Amino acid sequence: MRELGVLLFKRLCKRVNTRFMSGDGHIVLVIFLIAFGLRFGMLMATLDQAPLADIAAHPSDSPEYIQLAEDFARFDLTHENILYMVGFGYALFLTSVFLLSGHSLLFALIVQILLGSLATVLIYKITLRLLKRPFVAVVAALINATSFTSMILSISFLSDTAFFFLLALSVHLFLESLKKPKLGRLLLMAALIALAAVTRSVGQFLPLLFAIVALLTPARYFSESKTRGVAYIGVTMALALMLISVWALRNYSVHNTFTVAGTGIEAAGKYLGARVAANISDSLTTADYQAIFNREMTDNGRLTLTPRQRHDWYFNKLTELFRADPILFGKTYLSIIGYNILAYDDNYHYRLPDYRPQLGWCINLCRKLGINVIFFFITMSGLAILIYRKQVDAGILLGALYLYFAIPSGFTFWQGSRIFYPAQLAGAVFIAIVLELFWSGLAQRIRR
Repeated sequence: MRELGVLLFKRLCKRVNTRFMSGDGHIVLVIFLIAFGLRFGMLMATLDQAPLADIAAHPSDSPEYIQLAEDFARFDLTHENILYMVGFGYALFLTSVFLLSGHSLLFALIVQILLGSLATVLIYKITLRLLKRPFVAVVAALINATSFTSMILSISFLSDTAFFFLLALSVHLFLESLKKPKLGRLLLMAALIALAAVTRSVGQFLPLLFAIVALLTPARYFSESKTRGVAYIGVTMALALMLISVWALRNYSVHNTFTVAGTGIEAAGKYLGARVAANISDSLTTADYQAIFNREMTDNGRLTLTPRQRHDWYFNKLTELFRADPILFGKTYLSIIGYNILAYDDNYHYRLPDYRPQLGWCINLCRKLGINVIFFFITMSGLAILIYRKQVDAGILLGALYLYFAIPSGFTFWQGSRIFYPAQLAGAVFIAIVLELFWSGLAQRIRR
Protein backbone atom coordinates (compact mmCIF):
# COMPACT_ATOMS: atom_id res chain seq x y z
CA MET A 1 0.00 0.00 0.00
CA ARG A 2 2.83 2.36 0.91
CA GLU A 3 4.62 1.54 -2.36
CA LEU A 4 1.43 2.30 -4.29
CA GLY A 5 1.12 5.64 -2.50
CA VAL A 6 4.75 6.50 -3.29
CA LEU A 7 4.24 5.55 -6.95
CA LEU A 8 1.11 7.71 -7.22
CA PHE A 9 2.90 10.61 -5.57
CA LYS A 10 5.85 10.29 -7.99
CA ARG A 11 3.45 10.34 -10.92
CA LEU A 12 1.71 13.36 -9.46
CA CYS A 13 5.06 15.15 -9.07
CA LYS A 14 5.96 14.30 -12.67
CA ARG A 15 2.58 15.47 -13.91
CA VAL A 16 2.81 18.74 -11.99
CA ASN A 17 6.36 19.36 -13.22
CA THR A 18 5.40 18.57 -16.81
CA ARG A 19 2.19 20.53 -16.73
CA PHE A 20 3.24 23.63 -14.84
CA MET A 21 6.98 23.87 -15.31
CA SER A 22 6.66 23.70 -19.08
CA GLY A 23 4.67 26.94 -19.31
CA ASP A 24 1.55 25.25 -20.74
CA GLY A 25 -0.27 27.68 -23.00
CA HIS A 26 -3.65 26.71 -21.53
CA ILE A 27 -2.72 27.51 -17.93
CA VAL A 28 -3.94 31.11 -18.16
CA LEU A 29 -7.39 29.93 -19.22
CA VAL A 30 -7.45 27.31 -16.46
CA ILE A 31 -6.51 29.90 -13.83
CA PHE A 32 -9.17 32.28 -15.08
CA LEU A 33 -11.87 29.59 -15.09
CA ILE A 34 -10.97 28.44 -11.56
CA ALA A 35 -11.09 32.01 -10.24
CA PHE A 36 -14.30 32.84 -12.10
CA GLY A 37 -15.97 29.55 -11.17
CA LEU A 38 -15.27 29.96 -7.45
CA ARG A 39 -16.50 33.55 -7.41
CA PHE A 40 -19.57 32.82 -9.48
CA GLY A 41 -20.35 29.83 -7.25
CA MET A 42 -19.98 32.08 -4.20
CA LEU A 43 -22.40 34.55 -5.78
CA MET A 44 -24.97 31.82 -6.43
CA ALA A 45 -24.65 30.59 -2.84
CA THR A 46 -25.10 34.15 -1.60
CA LEU A 47 -28.18 34.81 -3.74
CA ASP A 48 -29.67 31.63 -2.37
CA GLN A 49 -29.40 33.10 1.15
CA ALA A 50 -29.68 36.86 0.70
CA PRO A 51 -31.48 38.94 -1.96
CA LEU A 52 -29.61 41.49 -4.06
CA ALA A 53 -31.14 44.25 -1.97
CA ASP A 54 -29.34 42.88 1.10
CA ILE A 55 -26.05 42.64 -0.78
CA ALA A 56 -26.47 46.26 -1.86
CA ALA A 57 -27.24 47.37 1.71
CA HIS A 58 -24.33 45.78 3.59
CA PRO A 59 -21.75 46.73 4.64
CA SER A 60 -22.56 50.40 5.20
CA ASP A 61 -20.20 51.63 2.43
CA SER A 62 -22.17 49.77 -0.26
CA PRO A 63 -25.34 51.90 -0.41
CA GLU A 64 -23.17 55.03 -0.50
CA TYR A 65 -21.29 53.80 -3.58
CA ILE A 66 -24.55 52.79 -5.27
CA GLN A 67 -26.16 56.13 -4.44
CA LEU A 68 -23.19 57.96 -5.91
CA ALA A 69 -23.35 55.83 -9.07
CA GLU A 70 -27.06 56.64 -9.45
CA ASP A 71 -26.23 60.34 -9.03
CA PHE A 72 -23.62 60.11 -11.79
CA ALA A 73 -26.11 58.40 -14.10
CA ARG A 74 -28.43 61.40 -13.63
CA PHE A 75 -25.58 63.93 -13.85
CA ASP A 76 -26.45 64.91 -10.30
CA LEU A 77 -24.07 65.69 -7.42
CA THR A 78 -26.59 65.87 -4.61
CA HIS A 79 -24.46 63.68 -2.34
CA GLU A 80 -21.32 65.78 -2.53
CA ASN A 81 -20.08 64.71 0.90
CA ILE A 82 -20.03 61.04 -0.16
CA LEU A 83 -18.10 61.97 -3.30
CA TYR A 84 -15.59 63.91 -1.20
CA MET A 85 -15.10 61.04 1.25
CA VAL A 86 -14.62 58.13 -1.18
CA GLY A 87 -13.63 59.59 -4.57
CA PHE A 88 -15.34 58.88 -7.87
CA GLY A 89 -13.48 55.82 -9.24
CA TYR A 90 -15.67 52.95 -8.05
CA ALA A 91 -18.90 54.90 -8.49
CA LEU A 92 -17.86 55.62 -12.09
CA PHE A 93 -17.35 51.88 -12.64
CA LEU A 94 -20.83 51.13 -11.28
CA THR A 95 -22.35 53.93 -13.37
CA SER A 96 -20.82 52.49 -16.54
CA VAL A 97 -22.20 49.05 -15.75
CA PHE A 98 -25.63 50.45 -14.83
CA LEU A 99 -25.87 52.38 -18.11
CA LEU A 100 -24.97 49.27 -20.10
CA SER A 101 -27.27 46.89 -18.22
CA GLY A 102 -30.28 49.01 -17.33
CA HIS A 103 -29.23 49.42 -13.70
CA SER A 104 -28.70 45.71 -13.06
CA LEU A 105 -27.03 45.06 -9.70
CA LEU A 106 -26.50 41.42 -10.67
CA PHE A 107 -24.69 42.37 -13.88
CA ALA A 108 -22.46 44.72 -11.88
CA LEU A 109 -21.40 41.85 -9.61
CA ILE A 110 -20.72 39.57 -12.59
CA VAL A 111 -18.50 42.24 -14.17
CA GLN A 112 -16.75 42.61 -10.83
CA ILE A 113 -16.20 38.84 -10.71
CA LEU A 114 -14.62 39.12 -14.16
CA LEU A 115 -12.24 41.80 -12.86
CA GLY A 116 -11.31 39.66 -9.87
CA SER A 117 -10.64 36.69 -12.14
CA LEU A 118 -8.54 38.78 -14.54
CA ALA A 119 -6.54 40.10 -11.57
CA THR A 120 -5.77 36.47 -10.67
CA VAL A 121 -4.43 35.89 -14.19
CA LEU A 122 -2.34 39.06 -13.88
CA ILE A 123 -0.77 37.70 -10.68
CA TYR A 124 0.32 34.65 -12.69
CA LYS A 125 1.79 36.84 -15.43
CA ILE A 126 3.53 39.19 -12.96
CA THR A 127 5.08 36.30 -11.04
CA LEU A 128 6.20 34.55 -14.22
CA ARG A 129 7.72 37.78 -15.52
CA LEU A 130 9.59 38.40 -12.25
CA LEU A 131 10.75 34.92 -11.27
CA LYS A 132 10.65 32.82 -14.47
CA ARG A 133 9.28 29.97 -12.32
CA PRO A 134 5.96 28.67 -13.73
CA PHE A 135 5.21 26.56 -10.66
CA VAL A 136 5.47 29.58 -8.34
CA ALA A 137 3.36 31.66 -10.76
CA VAL A 138 0.60 29.05 -10.82
CA VAL A 139 0.56 28.61 -7.04
CA ALA A 140 0.53 32.39 -6.44
CA ALA A 141 -2.43 32.74 -8.80
CA LEU A 142 -4.27 29.85 -7.15
CA ILE A 143 -3.72 31.39 -3.71
CA ASN A 144 -5.52 34.52 -4.91
CA ALA A 145 -8.14 32.48 -6.78
CA THR A 146 -9.06 30.57 -3.62
CA SER A 147 -8.66 33.51 -1.21
CA PHE A 148 -11.84 33.79 0.88
CA THR A 149 -11.30 37.52 1.25
CA SER A 150 -10.92 37.95 -2.50
CA MET A 151 -14.05 35.92 -3.23
CA ILE A 152 -16.21 37.75 -0.67
CA LEU A 153 -15.04 41.17 -1.86
CA SER A 154 -15.73 40.29 -5.49
CA ILE A 155 -19.44 39.86 -4.70
CA SER A 156 -19.70 42.97 -2.52
CA PHE A 157 -20.44 46.52 -3.64
CA LEU A 158 -17.10 47.75 -2.37
CA SER A 159 -14.18 49.36 -4.19
CA ASP A 160 -11.61 46.70 -3.25
CA THR A 161 -11.91 44.36 -6.25
CA ALA A 162 -11.81 47.18 -8.80
CA PHE A 163 -8.80 48.70 -7.04
CA PHE A 164 -7.00 45.35 -6.89
CA PHE A 165 -7.51 44.84 -10.62
CA LEU A 166 -6.18 48.32 -11.41
CA LEU A 167 -3.20 47.71 -9.13
CA ALA A 168 -2.37 44.35 -10.71
CA LEU A 169 -2.69 45.74 -14.23
CA SER A 170 -0.49 48.73 -13.31
CA VAL A 171 2.21 46.44 -11.90
CA HIS A 172 2.04 44.30 -15.04
CA LEU A 173 2.41 47.36 -17.28
CA PHE A 174 5.25 48.64 -15.09
CA LEU A 175 7.20 45.41 -15.59
CA GLU A 176 6.49 45.40 -19.32
CA SER A 177 7.66 49.02 -19.52
CA LEU A 178 10.98 48.11 -17.92
CA LYS A 179 11.37 45.46 -20.60
CA LYS A 180 10.11 47.51 -23.53
CA PRO A 181 8.84 51.05 -22.89
CA LYS A 182 6.17 52.17 -25.35
CA LEU A 183 4.33 55.49 -25.34
CA GLY A 184 0.86 53.94 -25.36
CA ARG A 185 1.74 51.55 -22.55
CA LEU A 186 3.22 54.33 -20.42
CA LEU A 187 0.22 56.61 -20.93
CA LEU A 188 -2.16 53.77 -20.07
CA MET A 189 -0.19 53.03 -16.91
CA ALA A 190 -0.39 56.68 -15.81
CA ALA A 191 -4.16 56.72 -16.40
CA LEU A 192 -4.71 53.43 -14.54
CA ILE A 193 -2.68 54.53 -11.52
CA ALA A 194 -4.61 57.81 -11.36
CA LEU A 195 -7.90 55.89 -11.61
CA ALA A 196 -6.74 53.54 -8.84
CA ALA A 197 -6.04 56.55 -6.59
CA VAL A 198 -9.57 57.92 -6.99
CA THR A 199 -10.99 54.43 -6.47
CA ARG A 200 -9.25 53.93 -3.13
CA SER A 201 -7.26 56.81 -1.71
CA VAL A 202 -4.51 54.44 -0.54
CA GLY A 203 -3.39 54.40 -4.18
CA GLN A 204 -2.49 58.09 -4.31
CA PHE A 205 1.19 57.47 -3.52
CA LEU A 206 1.64 54.63 -6.04
CA PRO A 207 3.45 56.95 -8.50
CA LEU A 208 6.12 57.58 -5.86
CA LEU A 209 6.35 53.86 -5.12
CA PHE A 210 6.89 52.91 -8.78
CA ALA A 211 9.42 55.71 -9.26
CA ILE A 212 11.42 54.55 -6.22
CA VAL A 213 11.28 50.90 -7.34
CA ALA A 214 12.54 51.86 -10.81
CA LEU A 215 15.35 53.89 -9.24
CA LEU A 216 16.41 51.02 -6.94
CA THR A 217 16.19 48.28 -9.57
CA PRO A 218 19.68 47.36 -10.88
CA ALA A 219 20.55 48.30 -14.46
CA ARG A 220 20.69 44.67 -15.65
CA TYR A 221 16.90 44.38 -15.36
CA PHE A 222 16.30 47.19 -17.87
CA SER A 223 16.17 46.29 -21.55
CA GLU A 224 17.71 49.67 -22.45
CA SER A 225 19.96 51.85 -20.32
CA LYS A 226 18.81 52.34 -16.74
CA THR A 227 19.01 56.11 -17.11
CA ARG A 228 16.59 56.06 -20.00
CA GLY A 229 14.31 53.52 -18.31
CA VAL A 230 14.12 55.51 -15.06
CA ALA A 231 13.44 58.67 -17.08
CA TYR A 232 10.51 56.99 -18.88
CA ILE A 233 9.05 55.75 -15.60
CA GLY A 234 9.71 59.09 -13.89
CA VAL A 235 7.85 61.08 -16.53
CA THR A 236 4.98 58.56 -16.48
CA MET A 237 4.67 58.76 -12.70
CA ALA A 238 4.81 62.57 -12.85
CA LEU A 239 1.91 62.45 -15.30
CA ALA A 240 0.00 60.13 -12.96
CA LEU A 241 0.58 62.54 -10.07
CA MET A 242 -0.65 65.43 -12.21
CA LEU A 243 -3.85 63.52 -13.03
CA ILE A 244 -4.39 62.69 -9.36
CA SER A 245 -3.74 66.31 -8.42
CA VAL A 246 -6.53 67.46 -10.73
CA TRP A 247 -9.04 65.70 -8.47
CA ALA A 248 -7.31 66.99 -5.33
CA LEU A 249 -7.51 70.52 -6.75
CA ARG A 250 -11.19 70.00 -7.45
CA ASN A 251 -11.71 69.03 -3.79
CA TYR A 252 -9.72 72.10 -2.77
CA SER A 253 -11.94 74.37 -4.84
CA VAL A 254 -15.13 72.81 -3.44
CA HIS A 255 -14.13 71.96 0.14
CA ASN A 256 -10.96 74.01 0.68
CA THR A 257 -9.00 70.78 1.30
CA PHE A 258 -6.29 69.58 -1.09
CA THR A 259 -6.92 65.87 -0.78
CA VAL A 260 -7.87 62.91 -2.95
CA ALA A 261 -10.46 61.69 -0.44
CA GLY A 262 -11.64 62.82 2.97
CA THR A 263 -11.22 59.36 4.46
CA GLY A 264 -7.52 59.90 5.18
CA ILE A 265 -7.17 62.22 8.18
CA GLU A 266 -10.71 61.56 9.38
CA ALA A 267 -10.18 57.79 9.48
CA ALA A 268 -6.84 58.29 11.26
CA GLY A 269 -8.53 60.49 13.86
CA LYS A 270 -11.52 58.20 14.38
CA TYR A 271 -9.52 54.99 14.65
CA LEU A 272 -5.84 55.57 15.41
CA GLY A 273 -6.50 58.71 17.47
CA ALA A 274 -9.32 57.13 19.45
CA ARG A 275 -7.22 54.00 20.07
CA VAL A 276 -4.28 56.08 21.33
CA ALA A 277 -6.60 57.99 23.68
CA ALA A 278 -8.08 54.70 24.93
CA ASN A 279 -4.59 53.31 25.57
CA ILE A 280 -3.80 56.38 27.68
CA SER A 281 -7.05 55.99 29.60
CA ASP A 282 -7.54 53.44 32.39
CA SER A 283 -11.22 52.82 31.77
CA LEU A 284 -12.55 54.25 28.48
CA THR A 285 -12.56 52.26 25.22
CA THR A 286 -11.86 53.21 21.62
CA ALA A 287 -15.60 53.42 20.95
CA ASP A 288 -15.99 55.70 23.96
CA TYR A 289 -13.37 58.08 22.59
CA GLN A 290 -14.90 58.04 19.12
CA ALA A 291 -18.13 59.30 20.70
CA ILE A 292 -16.21 61.81 22.83
CA PHE A 293 -14.35 63.15 19.79
CA ASN A 294 -17.61 63.57 17.89
CA ARG A 295 -19.20 65.45 20.79
CA GLU A 296 -16.17 67.70 21.20
CA MET A 297 -15.94 68.38 17.47
CA THR A 298 -19.63 69.26 17.04
CA ASP A 299 -20.09 70.94 20.43
CA ASN A 300 -22.57 68.23 21.48
CA GLY A 301 -24.26 68.28 18.09
CA ARG A 302 -24.82 72.03 17.92
CA LEU A 303 -22.28 72.55 15.11
CA THR A 304 -22.34 71.27 11.53
CA LEU A 305 -18.74 71.32 10.37
CA THR A 306 -17.49 71.65 6.82
CA PRO A 307 -15.12 68.98 5.48
CA ARG A 308 -12.21 71.40 5.99
CA GLN A 309 -13.18 72.01 9.61
CA ARG A 310 -13.48 68.26 10.26
CA HIS A 311 -10.11 67.69 8.58
CA ASP A 312 -8.44 70.37 10.69
CA TRP A 313 -10.07 69.19 13.92
CA TYR A 314 -8.88 65.59 13.49
CA PHE A 315 -5.43 66.73 12.37
CA ASN A 316 -5.08 68.89 15.47
CA LYS A 317 -6.30 66.05 17.70
CA LEU A 318 -3.79 63.63 16.21
CA THR A 319 -1.01 66.19 16.66
CA GLU A 320 -2.05 66.72 20.28
CA LEU A 321 -2.04 62.97 21.01
CA PHE A 322 1.33 62.48 19.34
CA ARG A 323 2.94 65.29 21.32
CA ALA A 324 1.47 63.98 24.57
CA ASP A 325 3.17 60.57 24.19
CA PRO A 326 5.07 59.90 20.93
CA ILE A 327 6.19 56.42 22.04
CA LEU A 328 2.68 55.25 22.88
CA PHE A 329 1.41 56.79 19.63
CA GLY A 330 4.02 54.85 17.65
CA LYS A 331 3.33 51.58 19.49
CA THR A 332 -0.40 51.95 18.89
CA TYR A 333 0.17 52.67 15.20
CA LEU A 334 2.38 49.57 14.82
CA SER A 335 -0.08 47.41 16.74
CA ILE A 336 -2.86 48.40 14.32
CA ILE A 337 -0.64 47.41 11.37
CA GLY A 338 -0.13 44.02 13.02
CA TYR A 339 -3.87 43.74 13.63
CA ASN A 340 -4.67 44.40 9.95
CA ILE A 341 -2.00 42.03 8.65
CA LEU A 342 -3.45 39.22 10.78
CA ALA A 343 -7.15 40.15 10.37
CA TYR A 344 -9.74 37.69 9.09
CA ASP A 345 -12.66 38.42 6.78
CA ASP A 346 -15.66 39.92 8.58
CA ASN A 347 -18.02 40.35 5.62
CA TYR A 348 -18.95 36.67 5.37
CA HIS A 349 -21.95 37.13 7.69
CA TYR A 350 -23.45 39.56 5.15
CA ARG A 351 -22.86 37.30 2.18
CA LEU A 352 -23.47 33.85 3.71
CA PRO A 353 -25.87 34.37 6.63
CA ASP A 354 -27.03 30.71 6.67
CA TYR A 355 -23.45 29.58 7.30
CA ARG A 356 -22.64 32.29 9.82
CA PRO A 357 -22.29 29.92 12.82
CA GLN A 358 -20.08 27.45 10.95
CA LEU A 359 -17.88 30.13 9.38
CA GLY A 360 -17.64 31.96 12.69
CA TRP A 361 -16.52 28.73 14.35
CA CYS A 362 -13.88 28.14 11.66
CA ILE A 363 -12.51 31.68 11.95
CA ASN A 364 -12.38 31.48 15.74
CA LEU A 365 -10.52 28.17 15.47
CA CYS A 366 -8.07 29.76 13.03
CA ARG A 367 -7.48 32.56 15.53
CA LYS A 368 -6.82 30.09 18.34
CA LEU A 369 -4.40 28.10 16.19
CA GLY A 370 -2.70 31.28 14.97
CA ILE A 371 -3.19 30.38 11.30
CA ASN A 372 -2.70 33.95 10.06
CA VAL A 373 0.41 34.29 12.24
CA ILE A 374 1.79 31.18 10.56
CA PHE A 375 0.95 32.58 7.12
CA PHE A 376 2.67 35.84 8.01
CA PHE A 377 5.89 34.02 8.92
CA ILE A 378 5.64 31.96 5.71
CA THR A 379 5.21 35.23 3.79
CA MET A 380 8.31 36.73 5.40
CA SER A 381 10.19 33.49 4.68
CA GLY A 382 9.32 33.84 1.00
CA LEU A 383 10.77 37.35 0.96
CA ALA A 384 13.90 36.08 2.74
CA ILE A 385 14.31 33.33 0.12
CA LEU A 386 14.09 35.94 -2.65
CA ILE A 387 16.82 37.97 -0.97
CA TYR A 388 18.96 34.85 -0.44
CA ARG A 389 18.61 33.94 -4.11
CA LYS A 390 19.58 37.52 -5.05
CA GLN A 391 16.48 37.97 -7.20
CA VAL A 392 16.79 41.68 -6.65
CA ASP A 393 14.13 43.04 -9.00
CA ALA A 394 11.43 40.75 -7.59
CA GLY A 395 12.48 41.41 -4.01
CA ILE A 396 12.45 45.18 -4.44
CA LEU A 397 9.08 45.38 -6.21
CA LEU A 398 7.19 42.81 -4.14
CA GLY A 399 8.75 43.91 -0.86
CA ALA A 400 7.93 47.55 -1.63
CA LEU A 401 4.32 46.69 -2.47
CA TYR A 402 3.88 44.72 0.74
CA LEU A 403 5.38 47.52 2.83
CA TYR A 404 3.42 50.17 0.95
CA PHE A 405 0.07 48.71 1.99
CA ALA A 406 1.27 47.97 5.52
CA ILE A 407 2.16 51.62 6.26
CA PRO A 408 -1.30 53.24 5.78
CA SER A 409 -3.08 50.27 7.37
CA GLY A 410 -1.94 51.60 10.74
CA PHE A 411 -4.50 54.40 10.53
CA THR A 412 -7.71 52.35 10.57
CA PHE A 413 -9.16 49.03 11.74
CA TRP A 414 -12.45 47.16 12.39
CA GLN A 415 -12.79 46.39 8.67
CA GLY A 416 -11.41 42.87 8.67
CA SER A 417 -9.01 41.55 6.07
CA ARG A 418 -10.06 44.00 3.33
CA ILE A 419 -7.70 46.73 4.61
CA PHE A 420 -4.58 44.68 3.87
CA TYR A 421 -6.03 42.77 0.91
CA PRO A 422 -4.10 44.69 -1.81
CA ALA A 423 -0.83 43.40 -0.31
CA GLN A 424 -1.97 39.90 -1.31
CA LEU A 425 -0.55 40.64 -4.75
CA ALA A 426 2.91 40.35 -3.17
CA GLY A 427 2.02 38.06 -0.26
CA ALA A 428 0.68 35.31 -2.53
CA VAL A 429 3.99 35.22 -4.40
CA PHE A 430 6.00 35.00 -1.18
CA ILE A 431 3.89 32.09 0.06
CA ALA A 432 4.14 30.35 -3.33
CA ILE A 433 7.95 30.57 -3.18
CA VAL A 434 7.98 28.72 0.16
CA LEU A 435 5.49 26.13 -1.09
CA GLU A 436 7.65 25.47 -4.16
CA LEU A 437 10.67 24.90 -1.93
CA PHE A 438 8.64 22.55 0.29
CA TRP A 439 7.27 20.70 -2.76
CA SER A 440 10.76 20.27 -4.27
CA GLY A 441 12.17 18.96 -0.99
CA LEU A 442 9.27 16.54 -0.54
CA ALA A 443 9.56 15.30 -4.12
CA GLN A 444 13.31 14.66 -3.68
CA ARG A 445 12.70 12.68 -0.48
CA ILE A 446 10.08 10.52 -2.22
CA ARG A 447 12.40 9.82 -5.16
CA ARG A 448 15.00 8.43 -2.77
